[in-house]
Amino acid sequence: LSNINLNINQGEFLVITGSIGSGKSSLLAAINGDMPRLDGNVDIYGDLILCSNPWIQNTTVRENITFGLDYDKQIYKTVVESCSLTSDFEILPAGDMTEIGERGVNLSGGQKARINLARTVYRAYIMDEYNIVMFDDVLSAVDAKVGKHIMSECILGLLGNKTRVLATHQLSLIGDADRIIYMNGDGTIDIGTNEELIARNPGFQNLMDFQMEGEDEKEDEADDKDEDEDEDAKAEELKLIRKQTTVVDQEKGRLITTEVSKTNGIPLNVMVTYLRSGCGKVGLKFMLPNLILSITFTAFCMLFTNVWLSFWSSDRFTDRSDGFYIGIYVMITILFVLCAIWQFCTIIFITNRSSTMLNIKAVNNIMHAPMAFFDTTPMGRIINRFTKDTDVLDNEIAEQTRLCCFGFGNMCGIIIMCCIFLPWFTIAVPILGVYVTCCFNYYQSTAREVKRIEGTSRSLVFSSLDEVLQGMSTIKLYASDQRFIDKNTKLINTMNEAYYYTIGVQRWFATKLHIASFSVNLIVGMLSASRAYPISAASSGLLISYIVQLSLQLITFSKSLGQVEQYSSSIERICEYATELPQEAPYEKDVDQTLPPSWPEHGGIQFKDVSLKYRPELPFVLKNMNLDIKPNEKIGICGRTGAGKSTIMTALYRLSEIECGEMTIDGVNISEIGLFKLRSKLAIIPQDPVLFKGTIRSNLDPFEETDDSILIEALEMASGGIGDFTLDSIVEENGTNYSLGERQVIALCRALIR
Repeated sequence: LSNINLNINQGEFLVITGSIGSGKSSLLAAINGDMPRLDGNVDIYGDLILCSNPWIQNTTVRENITFGLDYDKQIYKTVVESCSLTSDFEILPAGDMTEIGERGVNLSGGQKARINLARTVYRAYIMDEYNIVMFDDVLSAVDAKVGKHIMSECILGLLGNKTRVLATHQLSLIGDADRIIYMNGDGTIDIGTNEELIARNPGFQNLMDFQMEGEDEKEDEADDKDEDEDEDAKAEELKLIRKQTTVVDQEKGRLITTEVSKTNGIPLNVMVTYLRSGCGKVGLKFMLPNLILSITFTAFCMLFTNVWLSFWSSDRFTDRSDGFYIGIYVMITILFVLCAIWQFCTIIFITNRSSTMLNIKAVNNIMHAPMAFFDTTPMGRIINRFTKDTDVLDNEIAEQTRLCCFGFGNMCGIIIMCCIFLPWFTIAVPILGVYVTCCFNYYQSTAREVKRIEGTSRSLVFSSLDEVLQGMSTIKLYASDQRFIDKNTKLINTMNEAYYYTIGVQRWFATKLHIASFSVNLIVGMLSASRAYPISAASSGLLISYIVQLSLQLITFSKSLGQVEQYSSSIERICEYATELPQEAPYEKDVDQTLPPSWPEHGGIQFKDVSLKYRPELPFVLKNMNLDIKPNEKIGICGRTGAGKSTIMTALYRLSEIECGEMTIDGVNISEIGLFKLRSKLAIIPQDPVLFKGTIRSNLDPFEETDDSILIEALEMASGGIGDFTLDSIVEENGTNYSLGERQVIALCRALIR
């Protein structure tokens, strides 16, 4: 934008129009203060609100519209009717209390746009300080009839006393504007009435001439208007009857499933899956005995080094020289180092390989999960599996398992040594074992569940963070920063409460273990001092020094064992994604080899009695649908918002499998071929254009299969020579550095190349 001079009067209705990429959204952003201003001033008298990208929260429709404001039933009803949402609420399972999935996955594009519009209108209508309302292409995703209703009832009616600025490319709506702002495409604007702009601006005149080409066709439809109105009236009566006799069930409106938090101990099959993934081709029958032997030899060598020192100090073998004692001592020390390396390498091999294999399986299953799974699973829950849970498998479990195995071997060795030197101590071992086992079970049953609660709470934190990052611009536009900060703080505090309880339970357990250690030290010390058994002073010193170590080893082993079982909840959660996740149909089948490489050659599509629903508990979206599209035909699918237009594409791509019927392309039943073969032969221009971070070249041809000359030709064909597109142009994440129209052009070009 350059040299913009604009004066908008109070209560005026302005329409901003222009070609793709000419700066319509940029002008609104500049007025709102979202773009850096290099020169000049922007003076605003009052408060403004901008309705831009349709960001939808993972909550109910009502909460999406009120967006933190108090619910006023009468105003809410007025806003809903003016935004043409009443009929949509009757379709939704629980009306406006229906839960919406992340990014509005269970809404059509038009429904998302109108809910976003209703959110703006509700805030502007209920809060008088918002006297300026700006709309950024809010009518592009709705049909002509709904758009006309919104224009007359909402923008011109409900908000008639406010200043309104609408950016749109639908030139049929500009007749109601007080003035029109035309973006020239070079950063400048031209403002005036419709007649003034046609008279003096050739670019605007060309746009209007193109729009007028379709007017004659619309006049031919006028004869059928009265008949359509009669049908609409009958439909309204049926809707009224259904509304009066239907009881809304809010449970049916739930979309996001509650995260399953397992109870009691970790199932044996989970641990077997983990160990088998870590052992690989060698197998459990080799690795487990190998680990047990390494623990045994390591503990024996470590203890025997000091036992041998006691033999040396008491000259146990009188006929041997010091060289004999030194040689044996060095040999045992070297063996201890080698056995310790053997033990630790075995543990690291099992844990690292298991973490890698389970993570690969989980990622593979996520990539092949059906769309219904993503509709009902928050993104934070998935992110939690591949961040915190994966980190636990990569780092924490290996360290705690090492401490657990090392401590267990040393503890068993010390107890055996005490029993050899002091047989009376054998009586205390079962009592000690029962006491520690009871305390451990009591501790672990609590700590395990607390750890699971912490993991579930962390998923909510990740979901909230992901949602806020997606809707950051909307949150700032509605000045709701503090509300979302408070929400996130509350979720983090809830997660930390579980962590705090984990620390408290560990302290309680440590106290109980110190009591057990004190008892053992007292018993061994009294037996050694009372000379109940004739042992040498060197042996007494050896026992007392090791009994002191026993306290440390007992605490280390018990805490590490508890940590390993708590961390096993992460194994449980990763294994759930690696083994239990629902999967799509096979990506490759033997029948794919029988299809010719050029399939489909003609492009004929047939639907025979096709019925489809998105999830088993939902009603049918397509019912016994029959469709016959001849090769090379250009077919337009029309219908009201939410009628199922996009569902036909869902069926063709098999994003949701049909319940019954048959779909064929060029005579081939697409339900019987692999998904890779099917989807690689289809091209689509999605309703919401998706771009990936990189360049335009990487977005058009990610596998580098097409020459640049073809890419450039397709880009020029798709853009019509409008816009400054080059193959090396940078594309930010989600294409945020391009306007919606430019993103659609790139998506169109991608489909042309396909």
